[in-house]
Amino acid sequence: MKTELDNYKELNKSLIKSTLALEEAQEIGKFGHWELDISSGNLYWSKQIYSIFKLSSSVFTPNYEAFLNVIHPDDRDFVNKAYTKSLKDKTL
Repeated sequence: MKTELDNYKELNKSLIKSTLALEEAQEIGKFGHWELDISSGNLYWSKQIYSIFKLSSSVFTPNYEAFLNVIHPDDRDFVNKAYTKSLKDKTL
């Protein structure tokens, strides 16, 4: 009979396996993902996002302002307006 700890260990292994598969898929496909905590302004980037922007996670701490600075200058206004609108309208 499985214990709660056994179930936790299996779930943890499954999560690790899924995370590694996602990282591999992002590397192969040359895409990444990010998450923004709106209340704190903290931005999480996957490994591949750092690679896309040619930045090192050891020297670059992502946040919204820093993100805007790595966007091409011609696109910054568009990106910022879309972001601001999504916050106002509470849409993705």
